Amino acid sequence: ALLREQVFSQVSNTDFSETDLRKYFDDHKDEFTVPEKIQFSRILLKKKKDRDDTAAKAEAERIYGELKKNPDSFGDMAEKYSDGPYRRRGGDVGFVSKKGKPGLPSVVVEKAFEMKKRQISKPIKTKDGYNIIMIKEHRAAMERTFEQMKGTVMRKLKNEKISSMYDSYTGSLLTKAS
Repeated sequence: ALLREQVFSQVSNTDFSETDLRKYFDDHKDEFTVPEKIQFSRILLKKKKDRDDTAAKAEAERIYGELKKNPDSFGDMAEKYSDGPYRRRGGDVGFVSKKGKPGLPSVVVEKAFEMKKRQISKPIKTKDGYNIIMIKEHRAAMERTFEQMKGTVMRKLKNEKISSMYDSYTGSLLTKAS
């Protein structure tokens, strides 16, 4: 209740002018840009006790050959053969930006961004094993306008001011306390 009275109630939307909002937006444009993303599916064939590197590569080549004949079977093939964590989803990794995704080798993500929609890669060797990927969708980067993001900018500025006031207020209480 004390924080609400001493900090939160002291900040209002009227504290920020249109100029302040626009300046923050212009200075932080990258925060309001949706990055380019790609959605792809992945089949991962790992080395196992009963499958050495040569056998894993041969299996990857065999699966790649089948997929070239019938690309629509990628999901079924992923469920049947993949050793990856997305097996149950037909290999669908979801949308990934160029920064990547935890658990995905960067070489696989880089390769995905070089490919076209519905294209299937030849097996890609990583430390995890052999990867075959198929591109499902490609979304270009999207810059948002100030008008679209005005409410978000207001919330960010308001939260920054509240955070600063909170730190200052609690710091002064700690200094005065015995």
